[in-house]
Amino acid sequence: MTSLGTMLVLSLAAAAPEPIRIAVNELSLVNQDPKLSSFYTQHLAQQLSFQGVKTLTSTEMAAVLGLERQRQLAGCPDDSCRADLASALGVDGLLVGSVTKLDRSYQLDVKVLAAGDGRPLAVASSSSDDNDRLVGTFVVVAEQLAKQVSTMLGRPLLQGASVEVVQGASRVKRLSWIPAAAGVGA
Repeated sequence: MTSLGTMLVLSLAAAAPEPIRIAVNELSLVNQDPKLSSFYTQHLAQQLSFQGVKTLTSTEMAAVLGLERQRQLAGCPDDSCRADLASALGVDGLLVGSVTKLDRSYQLDVKVLAAGDGRPLAVASSSSDDNDRLVGTFVVVAEQLAKQVSTMLGRPLLQGASVEVVQGASRVKRLSWIPAAAGVGA
């Protein structure tokens, strides 16, 4: 490669913004089956990736850090230890949160803490009257988190990072013809 070509490649690499990277800590559950924690966590990480955020899940964190280092850092209950974990992983922030089942509703509360100092980069919350609808709100929560983190860090989100595939019509879509039919009948 010529020196001009090398300079062009280096220039383009320097001009490309660094992607936003977030470590997604396992969501804690209140009044729910502990087996759901992994599903909720993976689903939220996936929705963040659809928004253009590179994510690192608990499973990936274990591989990167090694079991002993993870035990040392993850054993800390406060946000400063979690920020240290994020710094050790080389990410911009660490997502922490919970999903709570109340008497008649579900509540999702999440925040992204800055690596290093633990200050909040983003906060989002959602509630629903059933678990299926709650899972559907993860899309909106991920979008809110991604936008807030992007703004706080002053960096753009990745474009065209991933595509969500919907294989079947949702119940809402399947029943969307009813108002039109009622209008024609009237």
